[in-house]
Amino acid sequence: MRKITLLFNDIQKYFPEFNPRIFEQRYSQIIGIIKEGQKQGIVREEINSEIFALMCCQMLNDIAYNEFLEDSYSQKEQIKFLVDMLCCGICRR
Repeated sequence: MRKITLLFNDIQKYFPEFNPRIFEQRYSQIIGIIKEGQKQGIVREEINSEIFALMCCQMLNDIAYNEFLEDSYSQKEQIKFLVDMLCCGICRR
């Protein structure tokens, strides 16, 4: 996973305009997923898709750039936990 972090750091350093595009794409995709889940009755209606998408994107960014939990846990473990935690919090029981 260290190689992935180095790759993201290089992208941010040499192609700074690329990072906002990735963020915007992720942001739009997450909003779409949340709204579709709300239509299907899977995601709670009171979940604000824009706030959820912003928080999710920022956390994914922090994990990608190794700024979240540093070397305590692998990026794979961090992402799995993030997905589990967020999905359990927004889904209907």
